[in-house]
Amino acid sequence: MGRFQDLDICEAREAFHAHRGTGQRPAAPEQRNALTFPALCTSFLDAKRGVYANSTLSSLGYYLDTQLLPAFDQSKIARVTTPDIAERDLFYQ
Repeated sequence: MGRFQDLDICEAREAFHAHRGTGQRPAAPEQRNALTFPALCTSFLDAKRGVYANSTLSSLGYYLDTQLLPAFDQSKIARVTTPDIAERDLFYQ
């Protein structure tokens, strides 16, 4: 039926009823959430300005710029898996 992030309430309800009536799972909806890793990082830092101290934001920005952004490049958030994170061994260096 799709993940809740990909459907609004009307689409989810419609997909549920269609699935229930046929007994088959409908095709996955076209992915609307094509958020990239760099865009998520930027949104995160923007959302935390005024919440976190400037020194914390600076440390986070440095870690993102030197470790995470090079590792995940333009990856779509919806496509990053736990094995992707584990194979990059980012947290044990």
